[in-house]
Amino acid sequence: MKTLQFPLVRITIVFILGILFSYFLKPIPSLVFLILAITAMLFVGTYYSFKTKPHYLFGIAAYLLAFSIGATTQIIHTDSFQQ
Repeated sequence: MKTLQFPLVRITIVFILGILFSYFLKPIPSLVFLILAITAMLFVGTYYSFKTKPHYLFGIAAYLLAFSIGATTQIIHTDSFQQ
């Protein structure tokens, strides 16, 4: 399966997992937004820390950010969150 070697495919799969997580488990919205903020800071921190050479922590931070963006997207687009 050569398609799984592309980073965008793997990030999209993690994004979809975040949507499914939020859809089935229905977490507290404020907790999801807090996790999004923390993972965004982690992503930026690892980007600047390992700017000169690639590191596996940057990949993990990218996957965590994609997962939390997927969960946040599901929360925002849920009818119960809309006014």
